[in-house]
Amino acid sequence: MNDIKKRINEIEAGGVDEQKKLLELEAAVARFTTVLHQSNAEIANLPPLPPRSPIGAALNFGAQKYTSIPVPTLDIYACPHNWDRFPADQPDRKAALIADDKARCTAWADAFSHGVPNAHIVLIPNADHYLYLSNEAQVVAEMNAFLAKLLSSP
Repeated sequence: MNDIKKRINEIEAGGVDEQKKLLELEAAVARFTTVLHQSNAEIANLPPLPPRSPIGAALNFGAQKYTSIPVPTLDIYACPHNWDRFPADQPDRKAALIADDKARCTAWADAFSHGVPNAHIVLIPNADHYLYLSNEAQVVAEMNAFLAKLLSSP
């Protein structure tokens, strides 16, 4: 939806190759239609969703960016995740998955850091997705250090 919105804004602003932009818009609408049909099929038998919060909608659909969070922020990532359960007889594939995972979660952390520069970001390698369970002591220590810093700040 954001891609379609961006393309419409470009066309409305003018100063572009309108025929090319209209073709790009048509392709974006076609991609969106495919994804929309898939999503509708996936949720057809699910119970109705609760009402969307306005903040969540603004974040998801780009209407408003919350890049200046005026409160201290702690963000902890499992990066890279723990891949010990991966079959040991495929070391090359495991190494490739770990490298891909590390690139992805590092990109997430970097994006968050760029969007919220005052955030304190912690990467915990070889943790599970539920890192507060797999690395409870380290998560608690990071939280306590973060809170102690807040309490000592003016």
